[in-house]
Order: sequence, then C-alpha cells, then structure tokens
Amino acid sequence: MKLFSALFRGDSKTRINFLLVLPVLIILSSYILLAFFHNQEKIKLSCETFSCHDEPALNKDSNFQHFEENFRIQFRINGMIADKQPIFRGESHEGTLTFSHESGGILIMRIPMANQLLEPFAVKIPVTNKNKKLALSIFNSREFIVTLDDQLVYSHRYLSPIFKINPRNIWDSQLVSTKGELLLTSLNIEFEYSIHNNSQTRFLYSFIIILFLLVSWIFKKLFDIFLPQKRNKVDFGLPLSAITLVWGICLCLWLITTVDVSGSGHPSPFGPIGNAFSDMMQIFQAGKFQDPYIYSAVNYPPLSLAIVRLIPFLSVGIIVFAITVMSLSLLWWLASSIDIGVGYKEKIIKFFTFAFPYPVLFSIVRGNLDLLASVLVGLSALLINREKFKSAGLLLGFAICLKVWPAVFLLYFLSRKNFKGIAVCLGSGLLLTFCSFWILGYFNPKEQFSLLKNTLGYFNGAPSSSTFIYSYSFSALIFVGLLVVNRYINHFDITRNLSSSLNFYSSNEYILAFSMFVIILLYASLKSKSAESVFFYCSGIALLCSSLSYTYRASILVVALVIRAQYSNTLLRLNSEAEEGRSIKHRWLRLMGLVEKISWIFILAPTTFLYASGTLLSTSSVLQPLSLLYLLAVEFYFVRKTQRSSSQTRVSL
Repeated sequence: MKLFSALFRGDSKTRINFLLVLPVLIILSSYILLAFFHNQEKIKLSCETFSCHDEPALNKDSNFQHFEENFRIQFRINGMIADKQPIFRGESHEGTLTFSHESGGILIMRIPMANQLLEPFAVKIPVTNKNKKLALSIFNSREFIVTLDDQLVYSHRYLSPIFKINPRNIWDSQLVSTKGELLLTSLNIEFEYSIHNNSQTRFLYSFIIILFLLVSWIFKKLFDIFLPQKRNKVDFGLPLSAITLVWGICLCLWLITTVDVSGSGHPSPFGPIGNAFSDMMQIFQAGKFQDPYIYSAVNYPPLSLAIVRLIPFLSVGIIVFAITVMSLSLLWWLASSIDIGVGYKEKIIKFFTFAFPYPVLFSIVRGNLDLLASVLVGLSALLINREKFKSAGLLLGFAICLKVWPAVFLLYFLSRKNFKGIAVCLGSGLLLTFCSFWILGYFNPKEQFSLLKNTLGYFNGAPSSSTFIYSYSFSALIFVGLLVVNRYINHFDITRNLSSSLNFYSSNEYILAFSMFVIILLYASLKSKSAESVFFYCSGIALLCSSLSYTYRASILVVALVIRAQYSNTLLRLNSEAEEGRSIKHRWLRLMGLVEKISWIFILAPTTFLYASGTLLSTSSVLQPLSLLYLLAVEFYFVRKTQRSSSQTRVSL
C-alpha cells in the first residue's frame, strides 16, 4: 500500500510509466500461472462419414455433454429454387437441423440455441442459379456458420457449448422440388469430437475479469491525470442497509431457486436471452456478413456493423473488452467529480450507485453498446456546459449512430438553444451513417433510406410478451395491468390473457394514451429551465417511450445523476430533513421523500424477486418503470416549485 500511495503522490511521469508497465507485468505473470494449469490430456475422434456417432469411445462415455464438436458438411446446389410450396425431408428430433425451401431460398430451421436444442429459430439463405455450394459448420460446439460458395452469410455464437448434431440425419437430408428434382446433394462431411479439462478455461475467465477491472481503473486514473475534474460535495441520502437488503434478497432468491436458463421459469438476474456478451457477438457476426441487413434481423444502425468491417483482424473478445473497458473507465471518470463523503458507508453507496449499479452490470454482462452510448451522451452534456458546442455535437452524433435512442437528447441541445450543436450533430450523424452503408456494400440511396427507416422502427418496435422482460417501458406497465385485469376480472385463460393484452397495442385507445404520455414528457422537458432536469426528462423519454427498453439502457440514469451533481448539492429532490413540521403537508412530503429513496434503490439495484409462472415477466417488469415514473413526477414537482419560488422572488425584488 505504501508503494501505491508513493507512486500516486509522485510526479505525473512516474505515475504514467507505472500505469503503462503494470498491465504487461500482469499478463506475463498470468501466462506463468496458466502454465501450471495447462492440461495436455485430450481425446480426439475424427472421420468423414456419420460413423463417428457409433464410436464405442463416445457411447461408453457417460459424460458426453463435455465433448466439443467440430462439424462441417457440404451440399451441392442442383438448381434454383422457385417453388412456392415448401417441401422438405430429413426432419430430426435429436438437435439436427431441418431443411425446407421457399421461393428463391433455402430455409434452415430448428437451429440450436443456448441450451435449447429445438429452439424455433431459422435463417433463410437466398439461392440463385449462380450458387453452387452450401456449407454448414460448427466449431467447438459454440459457433454455427453458414457459407454460400465459401462466402459467409450467417453465423451465431455462444460462450457455452450447445450444438450437438446427429450427422446421420443431416447426411440423409435433401430437398426435393415439386417436379421431383433433387435440389441439395450431400458432398462430404467432416466430424470431430474432443474432450479436455476445463480448469484452464475457468482460470482464464477469472483472469480476464480481473484484468478487465484493473485496466478500467488504470484508464480512469489516466483521465484523472490529464483531465482533472473539480470535485463537488453532494448529499445523496440513500440508506446503505436498504441497498444491501435489495441486492441480498434478489441474489439469495436466484441462488436457492432452480435457475431456468431458457427464461420460462427463474432465469439469471442478468437476463435469460443469450449468454454473456451475446449482443456484441450479434453485432460482430452480422458485420461480417455479405449482406448483414438481409441475412440477419439486426436492429443496430450501420455504424455498429461497419466498425467490424474496418477492424476485421480483431476478435469479438478483444472488441468487447476494449469497448467495455473504455465505457466503464469513462463512467468512473465522470463520477469521480462527485464526493458524497469519506466514511465507509458513503464509499459503498457510491460504489453501488456510480461504479457498479445494476443497469451497468447488466450492460457489461450482455456486452451491449448502450453503456458506451450513455457515456457519450453524458460527455456531450458536460461539453455543452463548458460551451464546447461543436465537440458536444460530434459526440452525440456518434452516439446516435451507434444506437438510435440518444437522438432524444437533441431536446437537451434545444432547451439550451444550442442550434450550432444540433447542426453539427445531425450533419456528422448523417455522414457517418451513409459512409457506414457504403462500407457495408449498400450504395443505392433508396435502399439506404429504406434500411434506415426499418432500423429506426426498432426504437418502438412491435411489442410481444418477451419485449417487456426487465423493461423500463411505459408499455410494460400497461401490458402487466391488462394481464391482471383479464386474469382476475374477466376470467380469461392465460392464452387469451397474453393475446388480448398484446392486441391492445394496435388499438386507437393505446395510441391516444401513449401520445398523451409523450406530449406530457416533451412539454415538461421544453418548459423546464433547469439543465439537469431536462437531461433527466430526456432519459425518461428514451426509456419509457420505447417498447424495446431493457434494463441495460438504464445506465443513462446513472449518467443523469452525474449531470445532476454538476448543478446541485443534493441528488435527492425531496429531502425529508429539510421539510420540518408536523402539518399534513410536511408529513406527505416526508412520505414522498421516502418513496423517492426506494425508487432510486429499485433502479440502482436488481428487482427480479419473482417471476410469473410460465412467462418471462418478473417483478422488475413493474417496479422498474413504476419507479422511473414516480421519479419523473417528483422531478416535475420540484422544477415547478423552484421555478415558481424564483419567479416570486423576482416579482418581490
């Protein structure tokens, strides 16, 4: 500890040299440690027919699930598929893919997903007279790849081994046209099983997590050295006991209950859809496709995919590591200006609030770009406050090109009457977007505008029961409310519950209610004269007014607290200690202040205490949007009260 304190009290050059050398020392020492964990024992079986599945060594082994599978089969395409009626053969119930054909393409159905071998998932491969060869490949039981004439057209990857294919069924699979012609002919198959000790892999994962946190901390220290911030003493007021209680209840319920990784029973608090870093893997793979907006249902703007094209030599792990480290270190640097006390309780509260709140952890686990977009929006607001409007516009334009929802924060520019920043943001955003389309191979302006329109549509896409998992959306509250009404008042069965509740979103009543809600939030943001309040209103619009509003996007609320600390000495709007008195009004204010504290705890800590039977809906589907709605109401009350008092002061003067 003395060594560390001496280094950080020394001159800047000594500190920088130490911080740059430290990662190298850690990597070298880790390789030495990994050498002790290395296990050379490995069993391999390979062949070029389906007879591998009949090997005695595999059949006798009771621990078959630990085998890694490498698999490749090639088909010859005999002609263009132009039939309207799909006809298929070779359907399997053992995790094997099912082939079908539609007009102009081959449909590969029942693609295995994470721990669900018969997941109803499919991909359509366009086929023409020019195509000659179709190949399916699986690597290490994790990655599923489809190539057409050796060109990558589709890929899906998970960290945990999931693919177990019976080659015999695929070998016998074929497509027959309505004329009786054989459209696919099996050419050759390569198959390999291997098994090894997982201790090295587990150690490596632990090392990656430690290295990830350490590098984030190092970058944060570098930002502190080169871009020092003025510290601001603020009062937060959240009770540590309540924060730890909510975290403890959620984690205990998760540990003692049988976890269903498919998400229909009791999934992980960090999301049932996909494994770790699944979102970034989707971006990484789709960016490598010949035609990413055709071969994949990607809902990201083109810049996210074009980045992968520009740096194809980097693996998905390195990209995830770099983006997440940069995002987290910038968030820590932004929060370093906030001083909420020197005691151990205050330090723990700051840790749970700004270093590792639940939305940020959720974003890291999913490998999502929302954390980076949130930090860029926060930096943009910080630059506006320092009157660096062009830089602020460039950062916000870049954030909008990564994700769609930061476009809401143009209202923040508008409220500050920063029209130069708006022009820079829109100009840089359009330039980056259309350059990204060109990098991805889309040169037709009509096609570009059509794809952009479809991408923007995902901001408020069609709702489904899965849309409202861990959601902050205003629509989630309506959906859960309709379920309760249909269940306990109309006595419909559960199928009617889901369908009738979802059908409500296409009705005129919902469109009217949603429009009124958006207008109220827009009115509040445009009428407010407080910069931090406008930022908070914009955060609420981005979360509540989109049906696709998962928990990881709520990292913008953490940034909103940082922005609030730049203007105020208290982060809570209703401070019960400041409202003394025994009148009914003061009692109500104290009660409202207590609910405000609870609402912030429900946003900064996990709230997945209970799951509805047979669905992915949990208590978080209600507590998250309800807490945010209450905090927005408190913000509106506070702003009106302060603006009214300030206007009265001006009149009296």
